[in-house]
Amino acid sequence: MSLISFIYIYCSRLSLNIDWIKDYSQIQGIYNNSIKLGEQIKQDLHQSSQSDYINNNYLYSNSTTNQLDLQTYNETTTTSFPWIVYNQEQAHVFLAHQHTIDTLLSMPHTKESCDEMIVECRRFYHNNVPALTEINTFNQSYNSNIALQWYSRSGFLYRRINQVLRSNNIDGMFKIRYFLKDLYTQLNELYRQENLCNSHQQQDIIMVYRGQHMSKAEFEYFQKIQGNIISINTFLSTTKSFQTALDFANSSTENNDMIPIMFFIKIHQFYEYVRPVANISKFSVFPDEEEVLFAMGSIFRVENIDMLNTIDNIPIIYLTLMDIKELMNNNS
Repeated sequence: MSLISFIYIYCSRLSLNIDWIKDYSQIQGIYNNSIKLGEQIKQDLHQSSQSDYINNNYLYSNSTTNQLDLQTYNETTTTSFPWIVYNQEQAHVFLAHQHTIDTLLSMPHTKESCDEMIVECRRFYHNNVPALTEINTFNQSYNSNIALQWYSRSGFLYRRINQVLRSNNIDGMFKIRYFLKDLYTQLNELYRQENLCNSHQQQDIIMVYRGQHMSKAEFEYFQKIQGNIISINTFLSTTKSFQTALDFANSSTENNDMIPIMFFIKIHQFYEYVRPVANISKFSVFPDEEEVLFAMGSIFRVENIDMLNTIDNIPIIYLTLMDIKELMNNNS
């Protein structure tokens, strides 16, 4: 099965001989207008998402757990996050999600796409005066070099991004692609800088932590998929501080179905083919939390599950960040 679903040609000379494109069924057309190109990509992504993601219940292969995850999202970093399992039944769904991200990131970064995002955010927050004020400030002062600062503010952008990515809202992703691309690009630049600095050190592996609440049903599913590969649908916040993560895990919740969980995530430095991950403390409103941010679409192996050796006896889920080449080698 081909991993390429759609091909688009962006070219200023539409008068060129294009008979050869008939030999390639994936080619959707030749465009010299970024707006028309964007609309075509949006339409194709929407159709693809309807057939691949929704029909296959891509989260956990279980519609009940899928609904529960969305219901428990409350715009904090302590709740669960959406993920896709890579297995024989869902390999095409897993890869389709990766391609969706790459397609959005490769789309033209234009003033029109920024204006479209502003219109969408104003529509979504039309009854929220503080959010509308923040949107106006963003529209007047934003530039692409401060995407991480805006994301870390936990304002309208942070909330909207997480709502869209957690629910796999393809239309929503398309409408906020301007900022998603900026956020991903700045995180990638930071990742490259950190790798360059770390190349002079002996430390090849670092460990980061995440503390959160998780439903009992989702934890039971994690127990079943030990050894499997997963990808996350959103930007994932972690910390270099074990104590900070433990504090998040131990934060109070009124939902009796939720339990505290710790993630221990191993990062092999110098992996070349991974989604970016970097320490964003210097951009954060809370630098003491030592936040390390993983990009949307990051791929992990679920290594094993253990119990934290404390009075709390909190479960630990061990993950390892994966090189995409390793995934492809396993698939060959």
